[in-house]
Amino acid sequence: ELDLGAVYSLNALEIVGATEWGLEVMENLTVHVLDESRADLFTELIDVGPSLWERRFPAALQGRYVRIGLENDMLNGLGGREVRLYEVRVLGEVLLADAEADPYFISAGNSSTLRWTTELADSVTIEPGIGPVALDGEVTVSPATTTTYTLRAFRGAEEEVRTVTVGVDVSLPPLLISEVVADNDGSLRDEDGEDSDWIEFFNPGPSDFNLAGYVLTDKEGVANWTFPAVTIPANGFLVVFASGKNRTGPELHTNFQLAKGGEYLALLDPAGQVVDGFVPAYPPQTEGLSYGSGHTPGGFGPGFFTPTPGAPNGGWWPGFVADTRFSIDRGFYTAPITVTITCATPGVTIAYTTDGSEPGPGNGVQTAASSVDVPISTTTPLRAMAYRAGWKSSNIDTQTYLFLAEMATQTQPAVYPGGFDYEMDPDVVNDPRYTADFPGVFQSAPTLSIVMHRDDLFDATTGIYANNYERGIEWERRCSVEWIDPAGPDDQIDCGIRLHGDSARNPPKHTFKLMFKRIYGAGRWNFPLFPDSEVRSFDRLVVRNPYHDTWLNGAGTQWRDWATYVKDMWASRCQRAMGHPVPSHRWTHVYLNGLYWGLYEMVELPRSGFASEHLGGEPEEYDIFNHYGVVEGNVDSFNEMYAIAEGLGPHGAISNPAAYEQFQEHMAIVPLIDYILVNSYMGNYDWPNNNFYQARHRAGGPPNYYFSWDAEFGLFNEGNLTDNFVSTIRRDGFGAGYYYKLLQANDEFRMTFADRMQRHFRGAGLLTPGPVAQFFGDLFTEVEPLLAAESARWGDSFRATPYNPVDDWIPQRDWIIAEWFPRRPDILWDQFKADGMIPDVEAPSVTVDGVPNFGGGVSPGSSLALASTEGVIYFTTDGVDPRVTGGADAPEAQTYAAPITLNDTTHLMARVLSGGEWSPLLEGTYLAGVVPADAGNFILSKIHYNPLGSDETEFLEFLNIGSQALDPEGVTISTAVDFVFPPGLLIPPGGRVVVVENSEAFTALYGPGIPIAGQWTGGLNNSTDTIAVADANAVLMYTVTYT
Repeated sequence: ELDLGAVYSLNALEIVGATEWGLEVMENLTVHVLDESRADLFTELIDVGPSLWERRFPAALQGRYVRIGLENDMLNGLGGREVRLYEVRVLGEVLLADAEADPYFISAGNSSTLRWTTELADSVTIEPGIGPVALDGEVTVSPATTTTYTLRAFRGAEEEVRTVTVGVDVSLPPLLISEVVADNDGSLRDEDGEDSDWIEFFNPGPSDFNLAGYVLTDKEGVANWTFPAVTIPANGFLVVFASGKNRTGPELHTNFQLAKGGEYLALLDPAGQVVDGFVPAYPPQTEGLSYGSGHTPGGFGPGFFTPTPGAPNGGWWPGFVADTRFSIDRGFYTAPITVTITCATPGVTIAYTTDGSEPGPGNGVQTAASSVDVPISTTTPLRAMAYRAGWKSSNIDTQTYLFLAEMATQTQPAVYPGGFDYEMDPDVVNDPRYTADFPGVFQSAPTLSIVMHRDDLFDATTGIYANNYERGIEWERRCSVEWIDPAGPDDQIDCGIRLHGDSARNPPKHTFKLMFKRIYGAGRWNFPLFPDSEVRSFDRLVVRNPYHDTWLNGAGTQWRDWATYVKDMWASRCQRAMGHPVPSHRWTHVYLNGLYWGLYEMVELPRSGFASEHLGGEPEEYDIFNHYGVVEGNVDSFNEMYAIAEGLGPHGAISNPAAYEQFQEHMAIVPLIDYILVNSYMGNYDWPNNNFYQARHRAGGPPNYYFSWDAEFGLFNEGNLTDNFVSTIRRDGFGAGYYYKLLQANDEFRMTFADRMQRHFRGAGLLTPGPVAQFFGDLFTEVEPLLAAESARWGDSFRATPYNPVDDWIPQRDWIIAEWFPRRPDILWDQFKADGMIPDVEAPSVTVDGVPNFGGGVSPGSSLALASTEGVIYFTTDGVDPRVTGGADAPEAQTYAAPITLNDTTHLMARVLSGGEWSPLLEGTYLAGVVPADAGNFILSKIHYNPLGSDETEFLEFLNIGSQALDPEGVTISTAVDFVFPPGLLIPPGGRVVVVENSEAFTALYGPGIPIAGQWTGGLNNSTDTIAVADANAVLMYTVTYT
């Protein structure tokens, strides 16, 4: 849905589909134009997929919103539920459709031709000196000096004005840089479908211009990129993409990119002289706009423009009103403050509000000055913007000031409607067990402040909170969100907000979904929100009330008695600890317009944007599936996978090795098994055919991954602990259970399943009693200090005596620790063994110097011993499975006869073969005198991001600052570039290693003596970028931002 911001007279609508997917992406879309109250003015179903859908309305519509979507459970022509569009054009009443001069620049005594066309106009005049003219036509002019002609088109009392400037004897270079886009929002896409930066050139001369040998550069004195033999016609344009892709045809791409913050840019002739450019630099740029110099057809500039690639510039602003600045930052306060709002642009009016609504010329306190003081003595969401006639207004800035003394005594504000729970319960706040927690509890986790018009939340007709069962784009509203973290950086972004979930819509405390779209501001939230993840960019986030695991569960008293608040978070973190990408979670205190709304989880939503960030590729390349079906993409790959699993593929039954091999092209087997084990361990009743997300890269990238979601129905009581959960896994629906039951017929799947059981449920595995108790204990420790605030806010929703940590949460936590952790591993092992998934032959035992040891650092010369009560032990020490697919022993496998001496890194793999049956795999890595890389020993020592000459000699240097040799295997670099350190690379104390853009180019420049770990993908920005480094367990070590 597009919000035009006000009611306009609309004459036409044009929709451009992303037709590289096929014309079918446009089929079955319903198009609406809505008025201010969202009443329908126009509705049409697109039943045949065009590349461009156009409608001119018989009479102008007084509309504000345009809504385009799939309605009434319809699918698009590709069988999917997503809408794929490149552009939506909403056209108002156009009187002057076009106006230009040919040529724009002349010598004295020569002539130029003014041309114009109109739509809907009754009459046209041109001044100076011409007067009334035809509705469409041309006229020859011969001005003696540079002259700006004003064309006015009339229809009744309406008027539209265009100006065209003809330059006379203007000293112009032979070629002009007429337009630059350094922060492309899709105004022009390159041949790869990417939003690359671009540069437009204009030939003002009377003859064609050949650019062969001319140079374009973003570094003064350096010849960066040379033009091929390409010609620009007289009065013509040429667009070159500044993408860094270095192509000379048919589409032109430079070998550098443009800096959003502004930089040097020049066109050089073959002799190296500057022909035109931005010297010393063009100014900082704004997303979605272009910048042009004064030497541009149309007479505009210098200034900012609506991008017009390949055409004269238009939609000009002489400048932007600067952002408002606040003298005091958002945060927590204990005494009154005075906030001074300033704007650096002269001649502005500052508008501000304190009720959550958006300030503007028609709303809020108006101050015609560049500074205004706002006294603040109570919790206040302060919003401000500045505007000046003819200039592009500033955006709206939001700062929330929270006063600690008020929070624990919060009651219903007088201006807010009844029917909602606003109060903090004094029975908890004044309880001697919790009085010391207030007000400090409100600063014990980061704050998410959501600010928006209160009617958009609570109005009985239009409010999303009041209409909690409504869904879809029509129930999305604009808001500001602020992240206020006492221990880290703060941030603010505007976005869309909806309610989220199914049964989670029932309680008085609802779950929210944040949608980051360009119609609200930035298309993604680029912020280090999750310390445990290298991902720094988000298109959707869920602000989640873990409903079924809270004191607000409306299903019954026993469900609230079992609440821990951490089950879903544990399931995701457990998947991550097993080595798989998962949504990140983080606790946050949420406020709505300054009202404390309780404890929530901030969590990534595993849709296409998430998959792109975590698995690679572009969002549009993913199919996303959940228990409702396909939610993004199409069903083709899923249907093919189902057919293979059902034995309907070219290789027959899934028990056939060839069919299983083909199935693995569609499904990531180990992540599937681990996903099953996590949910099985916790006895999740609301699974496997419900509550999951599944992502598949359709273009040959990662196969299907399952992501745990809403994993709350487990770890309840004795019955849940001992139930034969495995026997309830059914072959129906489309969840993981469907595949589990079918794949049981395949020998290799059963063997892999047994190996993962051994890895996680035996030895020192993640789900053995000690490690799982520590893992869960960390979560318990995180949430316990936050629960007093949640108890005071929502603990009385279902009983007069509020649910609270001491009486309710701690007993359930202690039962899980005392009963579930020690007993569940063996219970589940026996259940899966009875289901035929674990062989009778047990894996060998292992000791180091007589003590059980399952991997890690050991002293050089240590003795590793294996033992078994049956069969023959086969092992390897280089990470190769001693059993090959099909059941034979591997050529590398040795039979165990004597202890193994550990003198260097040893990756042990061992199995027992007895009676023709293999045991599960015993696996462990032993580091004898070698330590893994971590934040304390492995530092990023150099960043070479803007070398002279080619960017292909860029590099990152890492240094071992520890006292022992280190192994960086599995360490990942992300954000600016992507790289994973490979195995077999040992770095001595004081040793260095580099990761490079291009190995050959680096070696050619610096010589062969420098160790190279490998080449990254991506690229370092020439002005500023961020590099994230995580250890082999995907735990963030550090981030570095350079400028």
